[in-house]
Amino acid sequence: MFKLNGRWSERPQVPVFGEVDAKREEVERFYNFWYDFKSWREFSYLDEEDKEKGQDRDERRWIEKENKTARIKRKKEEMSRIRDLVNLAYNNDKRIQRFKQEEKDRKAAAKRAKMDAVQAQKAEQEKAVREAALAKERADKAEQKRIELIRIEREQQKKVLKKERKTLRDKVKDCKYYAKNDKDQLKHMEGTEKICETFNLAELQALNKAMESKGRESFVAALQTADQKIAAELEQFNQTQQKKLATAAAPKAAVKEVKKGELWSNENVQLLIKAVNLFPAGTAQRWDVIATFINQHSGSGGAQVLARDVLNKAKALQNSDHSKSSLKTQANDAAFASFEKSKKEVQVSNDITIGEEAPSQESKENVKQNGGAHPNQVNNQKPKQNGIATPAAAEAAAGAGAGAPAAAPMTNGTGGGAAASKTWTKEEQALLEQAIKSYPTTTPDRWDCIAACIPNRSKKDCLRRVKELVELVNSKKEAQAATK
Repeated sequence: MFKLNGRWSERPQVPVFGEVDAKREEVERFYNFWYDFKSWREFSYLDEEDKEKGQDRDERRWIEKENKTARIKRKKEEMSRIRDLVNLAYNNDKRIQRFKQEEKDRKAAAKRAKMDAVQAQKAEQEKAVREAALAKERADKAEQKRIELIRIEREQQKKVLKKERKTLRDKVKDCKYYAKNDKDQLKHMEGTEKICETFNLAELQALNKAMESKGRESFVAALQTADQKIAAELEQFNQTQQKKLATAAAPKAAVKEVKKGELWSNENVQLLIKAVNLFPAGTAQRWDVIATFINQHSGSGGAQVLARDVLNKAKALQNSDHSKSSLKTQANDAAFASFEKSKKEVQVSNDITIGEEAPSQESKENVKQNGGAHPNQVNNQKPKQNGIATPAAAEAAAGAGAGAPAAAPMTNGTGGGAAASKTWTKEEQALLEQAIKSYPTTTPDRWDCIAACIPNRSKKDCLRRVKELVELVNSKKEAQAATK
């Protein structure tokens, strides 16, 4: 069948079907040829009409088209017939079945070999684990045996050592400790115990043997040797202890120590008192905020103040004797100098204390709430004036003045003698706030009108008070912003 169809092949050399024992390459070449078979057969001899019989060109074209369609159809049918023939032969070919079985067996053998290799590797690993366990067990047994031998040897040495010590004690006791008097006897009794504790087995055996011939001479020499050993051990122990103490006392890192006198200068104490009033009890992270405020405004440029240092200093100020405070003395001197300069009377309300007067019960409560700052210290502080208040800032700061009505008036830090000589009362603060609201910035002679509303206060006092409040508000904002 293949031979008959092979005559229409475009390729001249058509492979033969072959024998039953043909090689796989020959069989595969045969089927590859027929699966890719190309026929030159065109079926033109089966055309139903001849195009030459057409009367005109259009009719001839139509005939040619019909013939071509019929040829293509017959060509497809022919190729389908050949493909079915090849498939039938391929599916029933015993050689192909044998080749497939051989391939299947080869893959199964490879799989079995792989599994056998895995099993062999696993068995080898298990064998290695067992051998390691056995080796460890043998090593443990050998170690236990060695330890047991050492223990037995030590026990034997202890027994022999105990026997030698007993022999020494008995010999010395029989000879009455080789003493000439009671004092020597007591000394030699103590020396016997020293010899028993310091001499090893070989030394004790040699001593007992030597005492049989030399007697007291050997014993006295042994006493000296024992004293020398004890002295050497004591010296070594002392040296070891001294080295340990020196190592423990040696600093691990160079840490800069700051003296309390340098850390808490008069300026820092003033800043602490001011910050305690600026940030009352209840402020979030109050002592951290106060420490940041002091570090920002301190002009010393030295060590940084920590929150725990601020807390300890505040407690110390709260418990200290304020009548002996150097800050208070300086503030009083500055106030007296200002009084001599201005020659103005000061009206003080009954609830505000000045100078040496004792604080009221309400002031003591404020001390506890403000973290330990004494009211006298608050009144005597000398904060720095940073600048001139603008009219808009004056109105904003006047509202903040109610939060610190008893704060010390702001002075120029470069003036030296312009200290606080007057204290603003709550009534004066309220009058100042009302006057600032009543007279806007467009009012002519505004500050003269404001000063006229407050008894015993000049235009200069009102401006100074507003500058103070402006600085208080700005300082508080800077300190809180620095802690975030």
